[in-house]
Amino acid sequence: MPKPLRRPLLAAVITVLACAVLPAAHADTLWKWSFTGKGVTARGVLTTADAGDAQGFHRITSIEGRRNGEEIAALFPAGSAIPGNEGYPVDNLIRYDEGGMLTILGLGYCLKSGACANVFYDLKRTPAVYQEMSSRAGKMAETEGIFTAAPVVERAGSR
Repeated sequence: MPKPLRRPLLAAVITVLACAVLPAAHADTLWKWSFTGKGVTARGVLTTADAGDAQGFHRITSIEGRRNGEEIAALFPAGSAIPGNEGYPVDNLIRYDEGGMLTILGLGYCLKSGACANVFYDLKRTPAVYQEMSSRAGKMAETEGIFTAAPVVERAGSR
């Protein structure tokens, strides 16, 4: 084989092997979500890791939106409980499933004012329902409501 062809051929072989061995890159998934209950309206966009676990749950990595008109400031850290709700750490997991999109530990977030909320799927009730525990200035409130979420399907070339 002539020397001028060896280098391009070697480069092509290395590229093919690297693509076969390296894991595929995963993009994040965006979800539109809402929770509505007596005196509570919250909605926005969640970002999740693309790969789900064995039960189909995706780890929520960020949140944007509003609750009763106030801007959501941040996702509450998984493994921690919102203030006043000690013993119930959030896990920030979500899946697309009619049998419960959130776990009993649920999704936690804080507002710009410092108030926090934990929306979860309460399996202890029959039938199971979505609930929100919220804390503001040391006062806790519990609200039953409707939680909806769906992955956002982007059209090709929309970004």
